[in-house]
Amino acid sequence: MSEPHADHVTWDKIAAAISLILPFFLWLASFFPKSRFWGINHWAYYPFWLRTAVIASALVIFIPRVQQKLATFLKPPLIRFFDIFTESRKVLGYLSIAIISLLIFYFFRTNTHFLGDGYQILDSIRTGTLTPNWSQPLSIWISLRLYRLLFPVLNLDGASVYALTSFAAGIIFVIFAARLAILLGRNPSTRWFIFLILILMGTSQLFFGYAEHYPLLSSGIMIYLYYSLKYLFGETKVFVPAMIFLILLPIHFSSLYLFPSLLYLFLYNRDIKTSVPVFKSKKTWILLWFVMIWCVGVVIYIRSQDRYVLNLLMPILHGKYTGPHYTLFSPDHIIDFFNQQFLISPIGFTLFLIFLILKPGSLDVQSRTFRFLLSVALAQLLFNFIINPGLGAPRDWDLFAGVGIGYTVLALYIFSRVEPAARLSRLQFNLTIAALLFTLPWILINATPDKSIARFRNLLDLDPKRSRNGHFILADYFNRLGKSEERDNENRKIAEKFPELKLCDLGKTFLELGDLTQAYQKFTQSLQISPDCAEAHAGLGWYYSLKGNFEKSETEYKKALELKPDFQTAYSDLGDVYMKKLDFKNAEGMYNLALKHRVDDPRIYNNLGILYVQLNQLDKAASFYQKAISMQRNSSEPHSGLAYIYSQQGKFREALAEIDLLLQTDPNFAMAYYQLGSIYECLGRKKEAVNAYQTYLKMEPGNPKTFEVKQSIKKLEEE
Repeated sequence: MSEPHADHVTWDKIAAAISLILPFFLWLASFFPKSRFWGINHWAYYPFWLRTAVIASALVIFIPRVQQKLATFLKPPLIRFFDIFTESRKVLGYLSIAIISLLIFYFFRTNTHFLGDGYQILDSIRTGTLTPNWSQPLSIWISLRLYRLLFPVLNLDGASVYALTSFAAGIIFVIFAARLAILLGRNPSTRWFIFLILILMGTSQLFFGYAEHYPLLSSGIMIYLYYSLKYLFGETKVFVPAMIFLILLPIHFSSLYLFPSLLYLFLYNRDIKTSVPVFKSKKTWILLWFVMIWCVGVVIYIRSQDRYVLNLLMPILHGKYTGPHYTLFSPDHIIDFFNQQFLISPIGFTLFLIFLILKPGSLDVQSRTFRFLLSVALAQLLFNFIINPGLGAPRDWDLFAGVGIGYTVLALYIFSRVEPAARLSRLQFNLTIAALLFTLPWILINATPDKSIARFRNLLDLDPKRSRNGHFILADYFNRLGKSEERDNENRKIAEKFPELKLCDLGKTFLELGDLTQAYQKFTQSLQISPDCAEAHAGLGWYYSLKGNFEKSETEYKKALELKPDFQTAYSDLGDVYMKKLDFKNAEGMYNLALKHRVDDPRIYNNLGILYVQLNQLDKAASFYQKAISMQRNSSEPHSGLAYIYSQQGKFREALAEIDLLLQTDPNFAMAYYQLGSIYECLGRKKEAVNAYQTYLKMEPGNPKTFEVKQSIKKLEEE
């Protein structure tokens, strides 16, 4: 037993030293709010005296005598806490946890929604443009259903509905944290440690009214790990974690990183002590072939949804316009990666690294539980490292919030299996205090608008171009609050930081005024400042389209989308170019991509209606025209398109009704009178047909249809 004990002492001492060093680093980082320490500098937003007093008080608690007195006071009630989860009082225990969690989540809820895509999501649900997409269809569907259910009854806005979803996900997370603590902990002290480290993860910020779809994902991951461990311990069947995984996929597609661990569960056999016989089994190879085919299908599906999906990966050599130097192995990306881990699970990540490097003697690396959790942790960390955070890692932290759960549960599992020692209880206490020092200010900042805005500004300044959309969000936020001075200041900053965008705006204005020469000059000047400016390329695409040079227009729009795959309007504009080229297949693809990127523009639906008329798919065309009308009732073209379809289908009453609605909103729409004449002619109402045709001729005397209309009038008058 001496050798394992020596190993135990080694990792124990290192962990204890780190638990003392971490608070010091928190205090030191608080002096650099504008530096790239966004995962650990949260105390920077509090007065010097306060952060110094709090961290100093925490260090005092680390003194053994102080801890001993606290332990004497806290030990009896804490030991009794997990007794409420006995079979006879289990419901009472979970109900107590739910109520306490809800109160904490509610009173410290976030009051701004700058993190991630929260602001855009709330705006989308308010305007009715939020629709399920390929990456998280179930999450969005749940939020939409709740909004449509609760808004008419309780008059709850989008932020309130998302808050309720967030609170519910948080309650589930806390309950399963308690269940994992009971499952893994061998004594009350270890159970408490596991429970507290799990609920004090930075990931828990998702549950404080966070307006995004990741709270459901993170709770689902916790549930998946719990039932997977239950299966490995022989307490449930493998189909339980398998079903949870299948539910997680539509909640968010990133849950694919759990697939290797699920595959391991299927290959695992409790009756076989080594894994060699498993790979000799025909069933194993059949399963592997099935997995390969399934993975190919997933890749094809993702590519069919978005041809630019590979841009989700971190660039290896060049980060393009919004981050030319931000690449996979660039120092900034690596620093952000570590910041991310210390934000979402500082203690879990620290213990994970310590155990992985030192490998305590009591650690059984051949254990299937260890291998399972390691497969989860490594897959999640790989996902975190290779996926492009898009707007900047400091802002898109939520996309990766769930990755900390895997290595945290693994570290806590190892901790629960090491040799028991008296000093471990002190180490648990120190690490718990350190976790609280990391997470508490992070939650309080997001609950305080002024601090949240200050932190958001500093994050944007780390990577101005990569985070430029954040400046527009901030300006719009001030505008909605009626803070015109702050809004104007933010707009001035945008103009100073992004002069190329100002030139693009001027170019668009000139295009709208019909001054193509001036527009071209502004777009080319913009590209001289930033050759990879996607907006300038899109502007040139519009310019060449107006000039009738559709080949160059297509090239420019493709360049814009290559540089900025989330450039929403470029998809619909490129679709317009394909329509002008009569390339209906590519036009259809671009319009559908525009809709998937939440471009809910009635013009797109109208153009899809025109497109499907050309393809003679009249029912499909009618559905898109109706969608366009539902979004903009006074729009003339979709009414005209519907009238044409109804005429072709012999539904003349319906066609007349559409023309009537069209003329009520736009009596000068000449084509309506041509259609009216055609419908009356089909109905045998000759006099009315002649009158309609004559009105059309007065309004459009030089139209190519003039000769055809005159012939129709002559024919009708002779009959």
